[in-house]
Amino acid sequence: MTHPAFRYRGEGGPSDAEALEIERLVEERGCVLLWSSLFQERIAFAKEAFAFLAPHGVVVYTVPELREMFGPGAPLDDDTLRLIHHAKKLGNGHVVGA
Repeated sequence: MTHPAFRYRGEGGPSDAEALEIERLVEERGCVLLWSSLFQERIAFAKEAFAFLAPHGVVVYTVPELREMFGPGAPLDDDTLRLIHHAKKLGNGHVVGA
């Protein structure tokens, strides 16, 4: 089985199969709206050029941000993810490489 390029591995996160389907949909549609069990709200995963498709007020995570957060060697704990989400939600923050 192919492993997803990005996947939240905490409690309530998607299985590898679900994460691969999400990645396929992002690739196909450009932007996908999801429910986050960690944040208890809707979020969007999107290609950078399609982030504008997300509804107003929904925090968007671009593919490069997701790879920074969930790619190899990037195991972030739930508290760190919540902090990142808060920064994106309130201050239009962006996830960048170290």
